[in-house]
This record gives sequence, C-alpha cells and structure tokens, in this order.
Amino acid sequence: MTKDIVQRKATFTRYELFAEFTPELMERIKAFCKAVDEFEAQTTGKAA
Repeated sequence: MTKDIVQRKATFTRYELFAEFTPELMERIKAFCKAVDEFEAQTTGKAA
C-alpha cells in the first residue's frame, strides 16, 4: 500500500542499469530526485 492521499497498491519491478558513473550522471540523478521530491510536496500541500 502507498502512503498517497488515495490509498492504492503499487506494483514495482527492480531493474539494474549499468552505466559509467560520472559527475554529470550524479548531477542528473540529484536533479531527478529533487524534481520528484518537489512534485510530491506539491501534491501533498507541503511545498517549501
């Protein structure tokens, strides 16, 4: 079960992706995580 406002079951699959870990990739990962955090904050009314 998710912790979303609308309770639902989430199905997921785990994947392993192999890539050369570079500083650019690290920045892209950080930007993606930040975007997800901001989106979740907006949908729950907890935007900073």
